Amino acid sequence: MPPRGYANLSVRRDLLDKLQRLREELQLGSISDLLAHLLAEHTRCEKLEERLRAVEKRLEELEATNRKLYLAVKTLLEEHQKHG
Repeated sequence: MPPRGYANLSVRRDLLDKLQRLREELQLGSISDLLAHLLAEHTRCEKLEERLRAVEKRLEELEATNRKLYLAVKTLLEEHQKHG
């Protein structure tokens, strides 16, 4: 029976070995600490992906505005050359 507030988790041996190596590499005290760390990193990555999508959307908007400005300037220059 696990201590209060804990649960048992079955993991394939090869995955446990990888988790143990990663735990040691990150100098964490337990697999539980490692899982908490991985979940926190996952949340951080989700937030970064959300921000990246917002930046990509804004970049697309700016590129569209840039294209419109380019065409407007091109039209003005062509009109100026016709009448100038």
